[in-house]
Amino acid sequence: MKQEIKDFVPGFDFDRLTKEQKIAVEEVLRCLAEKYANLDLQPLRIKFNLEEKKFFNLDESMFYNLCKKNNIILNVQGHIKFGFSEDEIHYPVIGFTSDIKKLDKMIKDFEIEIIKKTINTKNQIKKIYKNENNR
Repeated sequence: MKQEIKDFVPGFDFDRLTKEQKIAVEEVLRCLAEKYANLDLQPLRIKFNLEEKKFFNLDESMFYNLCKKNNIILNVQGHIKFGFSEDEIHYPVIGFTSDIKKLDKMIKDFEIEIIKKTINTKNQIKKIYKNENNR
């Protein structure tokens, strides 16, 4: 069973630490880091609001943007952590509901987009070779 500081110090407000309290926590964490090099202190840094969690931006997701373009709503249901310590990123776990026609259309549109990009790339390569041969 996981113990929380609230179990021992009821009502402790991590969001309202004074500057002096933050300095004290930083010093404790520094001492722990010196003594225990393999100890991951990031969860404590986040708990005491000395560092914020890093979250993956859904706008950077190809799948999210494809769904958004096709009016398919995604619901964030939670997050999974990937990485360790300062590299840790929280990625959203998503759920969605849609009819199969909408999903098939989304895949078809994506397929057409890939084909167009492929044709465009081939044409650019042909242009480059054509220009090289004309020199």
